[in-house]
Amino acid sequence: MIKYLLPLLLLSCTIEQAEPVEAVQTEEITTPEVINETYTLQGIYRRSIGSQYEVYDIGTQFVIYIQTGDNLQEIYRQDYTYTDSEIIINGEAFSYVLTPDKITICGYDYYRV
Repeated sequence: MIKYLLPLLLLSCTIEQAEPVEAVQTEEITTPEVINETYTLQGIYRRSIGSQYEVYDIGTQFVIYIQTGDNLQEIYRQDYTYTDSEIIINGEAFSYVLTPDKITICGYDYYRV
């Protein structure tokens, strides 16, 4: 009996035409994240010179040390002024470029400590 009812049920069903699915278009809007950081010239920088480091301490004065292991030996101390692109010590101008992790002075990279 089931084998006779099943075809009757199937024939009595109406098949509706399915509407085609439209692809939903999404636009991804990205805005660049702007980080407004100001880098200060003041800080401690160093660069490797063999087994030692040349350390620049730029604060109220411009101080240069030679670091061997944990020992710091001061070799220079002087007042200074600066512009956006030059450090002026004793009337002489030295060009520099400042980034978050280093300062480049006259072509030499000194990394912020």
